[in-house]
Amino acid sequence: MDRDLNEAQEMDSICTDEWCVAIERNIDDLHNEIYMISEPRFSDASDSQKIRDLRNRLHDLYERYKGVKENVVTK
Repeated sequence: MDRDLNEAQEMDSICTDEWCVAIERNIDDLHNEIYMISEPRFSDASDSQKIRDLRNRLHDLYERYKGVKENVVTK
């Protein structure tokens, strides 16, 4: 998905309505999967950090997607 977003930033023709809908669905699915992960009390700090990193990475990915989508809408 990172690669797709990078390509879309460079080529406006990739970011079609269908592409945007597909990316939104993928991001929603990832969001649901990552936030369904519960952190057991007995897990060590590295496990909790990995989950936090995934959540932060997904947030950053969504912000990049919004930037690509806004560029297409304004053009």
